[in-house]
Amino acid sequence: ATLPSPGALYSFGRLAGRSWLKDGTTLAKAWIRSRRGALARQFKILVADRNKHVREFLKRELACESLCVDTAGDGKEVLERIDAGQVPDLLILDLELPVVDGCQVASELRQLGIKIPVVVHSFPPDNPPPCPVGDIGLFVEKSGENIQKLREVIWNCLKDAYPALFSSSQDSEKPRETLPVL
Repeated sequence: ATLPSPGALYSFGRLAGRSWLKDGTTLAKAWIRSRRGALARQFKILVADRNKHVREFLKRELACESLCVDTAGDGKEVLERIDAGQVPDLLILDLELPVVDGCQVASELRQLGIKIPVVVHSFPPDNPPPCPVGDIGLFVEKSGENIQKLREVIWNCLKDAYPALFSSSQDSEKPRETLPVL
């Protein structure tokens, strides 16, 4: 039997209460585990975007994937958190951040020797950005229709960066993009 999508389970859980399996797992977590393999721990994601609504949307959508999501509204906040020891497992980065832009954040992380996977989630720039996006990380165009693409890229990046934390790689037969790690 196929389980419904996490979004459908999220809606069902909110309306009718959570559905639990005999082992105490929610249906949503069972669905995610069946797709991703049992994880050794929960991943921490930092979403850095200038738009509050985009940050909230991504936090909500990625939380449905059993990811621990935090947000930052500008590049300075990202660097301050990392300087304070709050290094995420993956950074979702908008290039057009206020105060310190995404290219400067990536450059600073590289100078500090911090190696975390980065997914650039931004509108295609009208002019070439001051840094090559391919050197920062994988690019996923900002659009309401490609949240599924963003999810896939995030999970592929996590699997590439932390392979020992995945007990099974059911998606490994699919070809995927590889990412540069800062």
